[in-house]
Amino acid sequence: MPYLHKNQTIQLSHIPRYWAINPTDNTTMEWHDPEESECNLQLMTSCRDTPPLRTISKDSCLGQIIGSLSLSSCHAKYVSHSGVFVRQLTDKIWVASSSESLHCLKIPKIEYRTSNHHTSNVSQQIILPPVALVNVTPGYTILCPGFTLVGRPRTSNVYRGCLSTPHREYYMV
Repeated sequence: MPYLHKNQTIQLSHIPRYWAINPTDNTTMEWHDPEESECNLQLMTSCRDTPPLRTISKDSCLGQIIGSLSLSSCHAKYVSHSGVFVRQLTDKIWVASSSESLHCLKIPKIEYRTSNHHTSNVSQQIILPPVALVNVTPGYTILCPGFTLVGRPRTSNVYRGCLSTPHREYYMV
């Protein structure tokens, strides 16, 4: 997923598929291929071969991303800036990346289908940070400048090792 770093749009490669970060002691576990270690990343993570805990260093790619430092340890490819990048991760979880916060409207799908205008008592304004995970509540649509996010309900809140929390609509990344 491309994102803006120091006013340049980049896309990272050769990074772990999953990162578990403990901000209390500044450590991380990384999974490049969870199936290889026979990992189950559902509600409670368990692996036959648990990856080692590592301290997040400013010399590591993750440390440079978190610290907004120069990405000298990352495999970064510079890409042309097209404003907003959006990708659907699951039925109702989306990731969005832009150069600035986005002002969007969360509206019931029924209102979205039947009306070209939306009143403030029906829609709710939300502001997405420059990089955001968005949990679209079933029955709602999120309208943002240039794109629309919709969610379809699932019977489980776990999908490919990602746990979605129904009470949060977006997460700062």
